[in-house]
Amino acid sequence: MHRGGPVRMRGSSEAWPAPGRFTPSSNDCGYACLMPLAPLAPIPVPNRSAIRRWRRLPLLLLAVGSPSLALELGKVDVAGIGGEAQANVMARLSLSHHPADAALTEARLAYLLRRAPGEVLTALEPFGFYHAQVEIESPRNGDVVNVRVLVRPGRPVQVNQRNIVVEGPAGNDEVIKADIKAFKPGPREILDHRAYEASKAVLERRLNARGYFDAEPLRQRIEVLRARYSADIAVAWQSGPRYDFGETRFGGSQVNEDLLRPRIPYREGQPYSQTELAELHRRLVDLDYFGFIDIQPLTDEKADGQVPVAVSVTPAKRSRYTAGIGYGTDSGPSFRAGLERRYVNTRGHKFASQLALGTRDSSLGAQYRIPTTTSRWPGWWSFSPSLRRQQFGDVDSEILEIVGARSARWHDFDVSLEAHLRRERYGEEQTTLLYPLARIGRTVADQPLYPRHGHAWNVSLSHGDPAFGSDLRFTQLRASGRYIHGLGERRRLLLRGEVGHTVVDDNERFPPSLRFYAGGDRSVRGYGYQEIGPYFEDVNIGGLKLAVASVEVEQMFNERWGVAAFVDAGDAWSSDRPDFRMGAGLGLRWRSPVGPVRVDIGVGLDDPKRRLQLHLNIGPDFTP
Repeated sequence: MHRGGPVRMRGSSEAWPAPGRFTPSSNDCGYACLMPLAPLAPIPVPNRSAIRRWRRLPLLLLAVGSPSLALELGKVDVAGIGGEAQANVMARLSLSHHPADAALTEARLAYLLRRAPGEVLTALEPFGFYHAQVEIESPRNGDVVNVRVLVRPGRPVQVNQRNIVVEGPAGNDEVIKADIKAFKPGPREILDHRAYEASKAVLERRLNARGYFDAEPLRQRIEVLRARYSADIAVAWQSGPRYDFGETRFGGSQVNEDLLRPRIPYREGQPYSQTELAELHRRLVDLDYFGFIDIQPLTDEKADGQVPVAVSVTPAKRSRYTAGIGYGTDSGPSFRAGLERRYVNTRGHKFASQLALGTRDSSLGAQYRIPTTTSRWPGWWSFSPSLRRQQFGDVDSEILEIVGARSARWHDFDVSLEAHLRRERYGEEQTTLLYPLARIGRTVADQPLYPRHGHAWNVSLSHGDPAFGSDLRFTQLRASGRYIHGLGERRRLLLRGEVGHTVVDDNERFPPSLRFYAGGDRSVRGYGYQEIGPYFEDVNIGGLKLAVASVEVEQMFNERWGVAAFVDAGDAWSSDRPDFRMGAGLGLRWRSPVGPVRVDIGVGLDDPKRRLQLHLNIGPDFTP
């Protein structure tokens, strides 16, 4: 018996009519539907002409071939529908899964053609189509049989009434209420079984994630009234009590447990929430001590309204070595090598050192970090000495710097308070600066390497004063931000901006490494590296103020390759008024296995005689 509307085989003058009587039935999926009963038909009595036709059957069989003669199944097509419904029909059809190397006889073909209408109708029901009409054609070209399935889906079934209930304490939980309100499909919406199953799964997971570990389903039912093209949904849960956090147990750690407990974001006796366990996992990952972290509520041991939590960790490799080469049109060729000790001792101390060699920027630095043991501001104390050589135009600057810092994660923000001792030699000048610096930033992205939606920003404020032992009195504010928004499936809008402002009592002695410059790969494209700024005797001496903005649209052709168009503008200046320069161009995008590669060709719009400028940039979009 085929459920749904008429099913017609090509060449037949008879069709199965849409039945008019219904009776309740159920299946193993938990749905209760009203299924049609085919009306009884009289048994035909063969006449003489029919008997004569049956006598000619052996001749007809000889004409079309033996039932055991091998045929070849050609193309199987489904028309009349598209998208996921078409894909589901193709997946359900036995015809589309017939092995290419298996023999196809007349009997087998007839069997598959008889099964096809029922398979099509069954495949369409999850999309709300219960009254589809199916017509099948099977034209032949010699021994090759092509099959075309024409589907007329008809009017879909819509939800009439929906009753979603959670009994018990969870009924007053605002998060659970939001899931009940968002349950799909809603009234007057097409009965989509996929949305129904997904909403049930979301509600079940949410109850578990909120600590309702005794929750049980009371009813899960869909009643389809075919004659009315409508359906009623009834889902009910008994939540049981919400459990609180119990004891948290750590196992497998190579560092003292006293370092791990301050990272616990919840208190014992606080209502259970899986969000808090996710935050605990993130904090343990940030420590970079462990290669594997598993956090599980011990629901088998729940008692007295509490559930204990087990945290199992596996130590990561103690030492990590890094090395690499790179090239950028701003920085030129470079080489980097580093050593990191993830844990020096059981108290969790860390050590890292890095050597960087480049044509414009070379450095040698080290850092020693000590984890904090406070639960309110978990983070690090760090001590970082470094030597650095930077090139600013024709001026080489040598920098010796020692930084002491206290960094922490405050809510969703990265915060640090730093003390800098900086001695810089440039040309015949030497300046010593001692100053504090405060920094705050945040990064939110749906993907680390290729985000489609996200933003990142960073703000820092520093102040030097002779009262601290600094040669100069200065105050400097820096702020930068990036924003990415997906436009369709393969298009993105990328916005970038940076501003800076410095107040200093002696402009001429302010070191070049703390000044502002514009132009280059990550600034105003179409201009060379640090080309934009105030000049003295054909040398860019850097400005005390900065403003840079960029708008870019990226279009990917596939998962790897794409193009981009951009417009940048900005200036670095020390006078009262800026002289903004604009650049525009096109770029090639390659999403390589190791990260994004950007090749841009830009031109400065302020000088029509300027030549094209090539820019090469490698790294994630939210790299500082």
